[in-house]
Amino acid sequence: MDDVVGKNGLMQRLLKDVMQQLLEAEKLFLKQHIFVWVLM
Repeated sequence: MDDVVGKNGLMQRLLKDVMQQLLEAEKLFLKQHIFVWVLM
């Protein structure tokens, strides 16, 4: 049971990291998009 909980905690941490990276990438993408839009 402990093994399952440990793996679950690890998976949750990995998912959290991935979600944060996706959010950061999205912010960066939006900034570039707005920048290009402003230049046009």
